[in-house]
Amino acid sequence: MTEDERVARTLEPEVADGFDAVYVRERQAMLRVAYLIVGSVESAEDVVHDAFVALHRHWDVVDNPGGYLRRTVINRSLSWQRDRRVEERHLL
Repeated sequence: MTEDERVARTLEPEVADGFDAVYVRERQAMLRVAYLIVGSVESAEDVVHDAFVALHRHWDVVDNPGGYLRRTVINRSLSWQRDRRVEERHLL
């Protein structure tokens, strides 16, 4: 049993639609999206972690947590990619 499955089984009914449920439901998919953009497992994990932190900070005002999360992961992944390109140019 994976960590995500263990978390999902322990969610209480009143938390089932909350942040924890979004985390369990979306984490793997967001990791795949980030990895496809950044090309690194470690960097994808960092990007997704930062996106979940941002979602948690704005939880009370976000109407569509899944959409907010996806957009944040994509934006942060693209920013990461741009930053790497700039670093590579300056290293040459």
